[in-house]
Amino acid sequence: MEDGLEEVRLILVSGATGRQGGAVARSLLERGIGVRALTRDPEKPEARELAELGAEVASRDLEHRSSIERVLDGVHGV
Repeated sequence: MEDGLEEVRLILVSGATGRQGGAVARSLLERGIGVRALTRDPEKPEARELAELGAEVASRDLEHRSSIERVLDGVHGV
């Protein structure tokens, strides 16, 4: 914390459009914690709902290392 400003931490939630991942993502957002929501289909209604709530929706190919590195960039936890 610098100058009284609290650092916003970004958490990656895998499967964020599923039942459990979605519940985790919404709970974090309600607490003011930044969320990067990982999903296979960013156009799903559930993904759009998370984006409207403030999540950063990401779709990546987890078969490729460079894609994993990009999705983890700036993430505090998974």
